Amino acid sequence: MVSAACYIARAAGVRPAMPVFKALRLCPDAVVLKPNMAKYAAEARRIRAFMERLTPLVQPLSIDEAVLGLSGTAALHRAPPVAVLARFALDV
Repeated sequence: MVSAACYIARAAGVRPAMPVFKALRLCPDAVVLKPNMAKYAAEARRIRAFMERLTPLVQPLSIDEAVLGLSGTAALHRAPPVAVLARFALDV
C-alpha cells in the first residue's frame, strides 16, 4: 500500500492507501521504498509510552493512531489539555 505520495505522483493520480501495483501503473517512474516494520513498531511503542505518561486513557486504533482521554488531567499536569498536547507534539 502507498503510505505517502509526492506532489508529482499525486498529480498522476496516486493516493495514500492505494495498492502499489496501481500506483506504479499510474506513475511508472515512482520510487518505492521497502517498509521497515520493525522500526515502525519500535517507534510506535516509544510514542505510545509518551501517551501513557499523559493519561491512562489511551485507546490504540492502529500502529500510528490512538485516541487520548485528557479530561481531568489538568491538575495532574498543572496545565490545560491543549498545553499538554502541545508539549507532547514537541516531545514526539
